[in-house]
Amino acid sequence: MTQTIDTLITLLKYPVALLAIVNLMFVGEQLRPLLLASFQGDGIYFWTGAIFYWVIWKIFFSNRYLGSFIPTLIHETIHAVFAMLTLHRVIGFMVHWQKGGHVRYVGGSGNWLITISPYFFPLAFCVMAIVSFFTKIPSPEKELFFGVIWGFEFLCQWKQIHWGQSDLQEEGFGFVVLFLPTAMLLSHCLIFGLMLQGIDFLPELLSDCVEYNQDRKPSQFHFFDERYILALDVAVFCETIFFSKKRMV
Repeated sequence: MTQTIDTLITLLKYPVALLAIVNLMFVGEQLRPLLLASFQGDGIYFWTGAIFYWVIWKIFFSNRYLGSFIPTLIHETIHAVFAMLTLHRVIGFMVHWQKGGHVRYVGGSGNWLITISPYFFPLAFCVMAIVSFFTKIPSPEKELFFGVIWGFEFLCQWKQIHWGQSDLQEEGFGFVVLFLPTAMLLSHCLIFGLMLQGIDFLPELLSDCVEYNQDRKPSQFHFFDERYILALDVAVFCETIFFSKKRMV
């Protein structure tokens, strides 16, 4: 069963990447008004929390020894969560202060979703949102806490996304370029949407996405199709060259 899931996710890798790049502008258009709205009302406490965390990080946690353990713990936990979500059994979990960490799982060969999930999935924010839902944290404390968590998530993503990352190398430059920008923007879009509008934001976003993809004029549809299929071809070509060089090393 697990191997079947891995195979299915692998087959969906580039269709999902193409869907992501086609909707990059849509996600950006959705995020922009949310960002502007976050500077109004209690949203200012959100940014106060984020800036507070960045200052604390700069003073105390920018040192690799002090600042790498918790981000690495979150990173490896996301790997483990997505491994379990795709029905793998996690048999090893290790995080070191300065030597990174790793997750071991069995039950299948693995898939790209497990590998790349820490670079767009906001686990800490999701945990905070669940806690907030059940404890009914009042405003502006809720926005302040959300800001601190988002500041942490944003900084983690910014620090860990570089081409030296083995996870990104494993999935290939082409796929990463096509998929990850939209996935990251969507992650932040969901964060700001849920904070500002609550759970009602989700069906509204899904409805707008369907409408965005259905309402293109035929000429626009063909133009975007040709352009993004070309982008997909270039990405696959780059990835093929990258992996051929890896095999030669």
